[in-house]
Amino acid sequence: IPGAAAKAKADGDSQFRANNVVAARESYTRALDRLGATDDVADATRRSFRAALLSNRAACDMALARQHGASKGRVCYHRAIRDCTLAFEAAPVRRGVCVMAYSIRS
Repeated sequence: IPGAAAKAKADGDSQFRANNVVAARESYTRALDRLGATDDVADATRRSFRAALLSNRAACDMALARQHGASKGRVCYHRAIRDCTLAFEAAPVRRGVCVMAYSIRS
């Protein structure tokens, strides 16, 4: 895993724990950008790391959706579902929690 991607993820994790979800989301996005493409099927470590980043960014969007309420919240939930789907494609175990949370709230 590139050092810049790991550092950005660590920053996102720290921001999320501090309930700074906007900053956390930006850090996870930055980490994804620094990670780059993970098309190599044989690279399970990168795929797993990418899935973790996407799941974490989805968690940020879900937290933002709860803060924003119904109209703006839907946009955040749709972004979360998109990221969870991408995470599922990288590592199939990651998508279920997002889908269940969306179903409960929609």
